[in-house]
Amino acid sequence: MIKKGWEFNLLFIKVSLSNKFNLLFILLLPLCILFLNDYNELLSVESQSEKVSAMLGWIAFIITITAISGVGINLSILREQGFLKMFYYISGSISSIVLGLLISQALVTSSIIVLFSLIVSFAFSINTFYLISFSLILLIVGFIPTCLLSLIITVFPLKQGTLNPILFIIMFPLIYITSFNTAEISFVHLLNPIQLLSSIGIEFLYIESINKANVLVGFSMLVIFMLLGLVCIKLMRIMPVESRS
Repeated sequence: MIKKGWEFNLLFIKVSLSNKFNLLFILLLPLCILFLNDYNELLSVESQSEKVSAMLGWIAFIITITAISGVGINLSILREQGFLKMFYYISGSISSIVLGLLISQALVTSSIIVLFSLIVSFAFSINTFYLISFSLILLIVGFIPTCLLSLIITVFPLKQGTLNPILFIIMFPLIYITSFNTAEISFVHLLNPIQLLSSIGIEFLYIESINKANVLVGFSMLVIFMLLGLVCIKLMRIMPVESRS
């Protein structure tokens, strides 16, 4: 499965790089909002920790949007175009296809995060190593659970024409949510991966006063994300919706 997953990764990397508009959109959207809404406020902040804390919500946003578009919606599009069925017959399992997507999107997301971190570090006088380190820690901790959670999309019989509008419908509430950073973690965050990831990141950022109960709840939720994703892999259909009707 690992070998076939890596082969699918190479294919999906090429597909992702060919869709430059999507990559630029995910990078530029949070940058535009930051520069338009928060530029002067962030420049006035002196604490490096506070500046990094303000960025973690946007790092969580990038992780979540890439997971939804690059894994959940991408798999649904592959299904509707007939490629998922073809890949399944080649590999013999859905798991190797999902693994290939996870690896490719992890590489794409890490590249976007590093670029984002470099730009905001220069613009807002943030320690580059400090920001990139915490951003990649957040990626390592939260990327796979968030991607697996996005597989819920594949369970629903959605036709290709409705998938991209769904992404935009999801995106705007997520942008609004991102503006509210909080270190408190509760089971309400099950519906809100951005706040969950940013809250976990804030706990690690202020590790000298870390709330162990918060971290335990946070990681419990990530485990729930993964379990839901594994169930969705079992429920996923390879046939396009139109061919079932």
